[in-house]
Amino acid sequence: MTSGRGVDATGIALGAGLAALYLVTLVSWALFPGRYRPEQPLEPYLTVVTDVEHSRAAAELLAAGAIDVITPQSTEVLVARFSRVESVSLTEALRTLDPLDPRRDPWIEGLSDWFSFHGRNAVYARFDRSVGRADRLVRRVLGRSSRVAEWSPFRAGGALLILLGIVTVVLTVYGPGRMRLVPALVPWIPAVAAGGLVSAAVAGVSFIFVARAAEEGGRLLTLRRPHATSGFRRATRSHGWADHGILRFRLGALAAVMALSIIYAGRLAGWRSIVPLIIALVGSGAGAAAGVLAFRSYLDPDHRPFVPVSILARRSASIGAPRWTRLVPIVFPILLFAPILFDALIPDGIERPVTRLGSSASLNYDAILELWATPADSGLPDISDYLAHRAHQEGLLYGREYGFPGYGEAVELARFREEADGSYSSYREAVLLFDEEWLSLALNDAPRGLTLMLAERGVASGVVLAPVDTIYSGYPQFLQHLTD
Repeated sequence: MTSGRGVDATGIALGAGLAALYLVTLVSWALFPGRYRPEQPLEPYLTVVTDVEHSRAAAELLAAGAIDVITPQSTEVLVARFSRVESVSLTEALRTLDPLDPRRDPWIEGLSDWFSFHGRNAVYARFDRSVGRADRLVRRVLGRSSRVAEWSPFRAGGALLILLGIVTVVLTVYGPGRMRLVPALVPWIPAVAAGGLVSAAVAGVSFIFVARAAEEGGRLLTLRRPHATSGFRRATRSHGWADHGILRFRLGALAAVMALSIIYAGRLAGWRSIVPLIIALVGSGAGAAAGVLAFRSYLDPDHRPFVPVSILARRSASIGAPRWTRLVPIVFPILLFAPILFDALIPDGIERPVTRLGSSASLNYDAILELWATPADSGLPDISDYLAHRAHQEGLLYGREYGFPGYGEAVELARFREEADGSYSSYREAVLLFDEEWLSLALNDAPRGLTLMLAERGVASGVVLAPVDTIYSGYPQFLQHLTD
């Protein structure tokens, strides 16, 4: 006779703890979606594409619950006014400055491109909600033709279909116990719906390894079960120690693969995107614990169900019946490369601004000079254009031409003084000095709107246009940004 009460109590306690942790984190995820949503290129703002006029769209979004909205009216630029430099809205600058006015420099000309895409208007709104809920709010307030550029139902729906295909294969392969793996699958559904294609690939790999861990963990618990007969206990102990180490090694390898898969998702889709994956992994662990308890009778070598046909008895001995199915966990990590293939095959969708990070971790002259020397493919202005614009505006009254100032560059004026003998001599006085102090002051005093958004990122930022209206993972852009 054997007693499994200790094993049952351990499994129930583990499953209950994981289930409680999953429910707590899931509720937190629902209550504070803005904290857990994937990182966006213009974080924390989303790009709203609409046919509604900019100011009206901003007013309606703010009335509906948006925290802040950036429009041409709220984006300010610097304009030289005789002896001072004033900050005026972009719309006023474009309306009052003649096209040939030197104060209407490339920065002001290019800034308006941020707010127009394919003949439609664009504003940047900040919401304290998930991207999907923000998209529903935008459509309800501004009309069905309006949308959040970072959101597409194909992204979530397509990712769920891919996960469903992976799970169908896994459940088919894993034989008679496949229905008991469903509790380990359900927690991945909201995570994949929120994270898209990258999350679907990680969820598929993790589900495979959770299924394998359920099998190996069940065997590990079986080996540790106390036996009533001391002689049999001694007989199985020496055999069990070897199996015990092997099973622990397998479980450690499974945990390492899942951890690397989650790190992979964070590296490519933003580190906050791993939060839903970790929450789902906890819930999947709770489901797997329930599966282990359900499979205890199959995994217990002393209490296998009587099956007269030997092949059926062998199939009921574990979750993964055929031995060749143990190769599945080795083959399925190839799924992690699936998003790359999708990005290559799916055509481009609506474009939106995406920041391109410089090689420096801080806004210093070297990083900004490098950004200035690299022209943006889209022609949209970046933070180096703003600093060139500011230097031009401040030096316009002294005849300084447009361009990014070099480090230590000075704008000088010819001055004259009367000497003691009544003669006059000339000297040059520096009225502007472009150094780190000027750079810091220019960034701290950046006008609100897109200029301030770029300056507050803390890195030298350029802008490119990237497609989004597809089952989209962001591989080309993220890889490009990480290697720039």
